[in-house]
Amino acid sequence: VYNSMAIKPLPEEFTLGNIYPNPFNPSTTIEFAIPDENIVMIDIYNLRGQHILNLLNTSINPGYHSVVWSGLDNSSRLVPAGIYFVNIEFSNQLMTKKVTFLK
Repeated sequence: VYNSMAIKPLPEEFTLGNIYPNPFNPSTTIEFAIPDENIVMIDIYNLRGQHILNLLNTSINPGYHSVVWSGLDNSSRLVPAGIYFVNIEFSNQLMTKKVTFLK
């Protein structure tokens, strides 16, 4: 029996979960989990390694989280179609996944 009021256990480790949809247009959801409260930074880079956007840079409570990237850069302009890297940093740990933006 599914209980929607049940409390999920806290994650035991930092993970970068699914990024969906991938490829995406107009937005994609980035899932992650953190075991304790700390600053989480999510940055987007293009294939040339250029910084496109700081999506998140804040202290977050432990648990399972998600953020949405709408395909915009730091100047609120739509990025060109292509492959991008999602970097997430938590407690001196860094994880990266690729995501593709289609027009």
